[in-house]
Amino acid sequence: MRYIVLLNSRTALIVLLMGNSALTTLEAMPLETTKFDSTYQLIDSTHKSISDLLEAQGLEKTVALKRTKALFSSKDQHVEVKLHHLQTNPSLALSREEIDKALAKRALYQRPLALDTYDALVGFLQEIKSHPLDDKMLDALAQITTLNRSLS
Repeated sequence: MRYIVLLNSRTALIVLLMGNSALTTLEAMPLETTKFDSTYQLIDSTHKSISDLLEAQGLEKTVALKRTKALFSSKDQHVEVKLHHLQTNPSLALSREEIDKALAKRALYQRPLALDTYDALVGFLQEIKSHPLDDKMLDALAQITTLNRSLS
């Protein structure tokens, strides 16, 4: 008896060849592949950029990583999507760097991150922007609050 194994990135095929048998057993089994989720990549890049900003402010690497993990330690699995809502809204005109700096400041002072309520989003945006928020921005935050609550 011989085994022939053919591996592909999506499937695994195992062929069993039997000696004097007229029938060859052919069995196909799906290969357990790990789906690469872009959300995890975004989370990792966000964590890295925040910890890098904290290190640039003088924290040791281990302390910066610890504070970054503590910032995102809540049970909210949709934090990155909620941050994406802030970044992609054209009325707010926020860059990823601005958001990361505000998150690094929160991590530095060990303040919690909440993105579900209107008040929390207004406070977060006022940390980022140096000027008062206009009606257009406040309306956008109300829409984002509705989106963020639907995720929870």
